[in-house]
Amino acid sequence: MDLSGLRRESIAAWIPFDDDTEVLVAYVSREELRQLRKEAVSIRFVRHHGAEEIDEKEADRLLGRKAVKNWRPLPGRTGFTMGGSTFPYSGENCDFLMERYNEFANFVNMKAIEFSNFVEEHKEEEIQK
Repeated sequence: MDLSGLRRESIAAWIPFDDDTEVLVAYVSREELRQLRKEAVSIRFVRHHGAEEIDEKEADRLLGRKAVKNWRPLPGRTGFTMGGSTFPYSGENCDFLMERYNEFANFVNMKAIEFSNFVEEHKEEEIQK
């Protein structure tokens, strides 16, 4: 397996999500994932002792914002719709799907951390930060 993509600042691939939509997913390294989870931790004090708690909802939201760069309909399909209208990509719409659409959140959680999704040259796209 060619690992040269790991040297890039960011790589992404259009990955089919369902029969209608593909999602531009950026690779999230283990270090980036650790940092996102750290950002989702809060300290709760019980009897004057701090206890770390991870806010899973916030962790998912942060991962969605880091990994999902866009989505689009597959050729000849409608893509994401809501109430008969196109449901366009935005950070807020991504947050909504990460919170409310379990299949989408699971897809992002699985695909963003699997480097093998990004090694095919024809699927790679560099993302400018």
